[in-house]
Amino acid sequence: MKKSILFNRTLHLVSYVLLSLTSCLFVSCDKDDDWDKNLGNNLLEGIWTRESTSQKFVATFNADHTSYICTYNIETEALEHVDLQGKYRVVDESVLIYQSGDKHRFKLSEDGNTVEITYGYDTGSPETEKTYTYQRFVEVQEPEPEPEEKELELADVNAAKATLGSLKAGASVTVGMSNWEEVVVTKVSLRKLLTIEDTPMTNSSLASGNLTFTVPENMPVGSYSLIVAYTMNGKAKEVMFDAVTCTVKEEVTPPEPGAKVLVFKKQMMGSAQNRDFGCLLTVTDAGQLDIQTACYMNDDPTLNADENKKRRSEIDLIANTYSGPAFALGNFDKIAHNLRNFRCNGTN
Repeated sequence: MKKSILFNRTLHLVSYVLLSLTSCLFVSCDKDDDWDKNLGNNLLEGIWTRESTSQKFVATFNADHTSYICTYNIETEALEHVDLQGKYRVVDESVLIYQSGDKHRFKLSEDGNTVEITYGYDTGSPETEKTYTYQRFVEVQEPEPEPEEKELELADVNAAKATLGSLKAGASVTVGMSNWEEVVVTKVSLRKLLTIEDTPMTNSSLASGNLTFTVPENMPVGSYSLIVAYTMNGKAKEVMFDAVTCTVKEEVTPPEPGAKVLVFKKQMMGSAQNRDFGCLLTVTDAGQLDIQTACYMNDDPTLNADENKKRRSEIDLIANTYSGPAFALGNFDKIAHNLRNFRCNGTN
């Protein structure tokens, strides 16, 4: 492409210089014997090219019925020779007769883009005739520069980390963007880390540098990457902002005002009121009970093994505390009548 553009520019420069030169050379010839009163239909007007293994030949036929041939090195495109052929007239739309006396026959293709020129025509020596095929020269337009394309980016990574690191299902999110001027957002998704599953966001838009979207109500808790698909200058693009981890967190309902919430972590399940057997709750804060144990159910000796198994399977869950540090689990349907003996803030 660069060589073609360079050749075009060189050709234009050479054409301008030679056109000026030939106009000067033949201005006096126009007055000779009325030779140029009827110059015929100038069918070859324009520029024509042909190539050999080492050279490129450019034949130029001007509107004023003057012509010349330039020879270029095919590798370097350097101008090697110029043949000023002079002024011509067209006879029978097939013969060029030059004022110098030279005659050349030509034959145009039907589409007018190819021509065969036989040089040395009608000299009485057919063996001296030489025929060459030229193609009409089509100027290669220098391409328009491609518009600079910048990828959509986060305007502030730290701010994005704060926003995307604490997402909630059903919540609307806004993140600042840069290079957004030519961007049209087509889709916003959260891509699950490791499994690479995409979940489309809703209400996605990009305006004034602010990317806004809504996390779906059923969005699972987990870690994701933000994916934005968009078009820029008519081209589809996609960018993954993997430098910032998007974390969808579980919505935690705050406790009612005045309620006391105790949290115990890393506890072992136990089976008796004894440290050696393990415990359900180990409380290390000063002034609190040291052990809260789990209960176990003894088999009823009056029942067989299957009946005892069924009995144990009926237990769901109940918490029951006694005067000691024991902590019991039981079936609230079966022993609900025992609850009347227990009170919470004075209420049964």
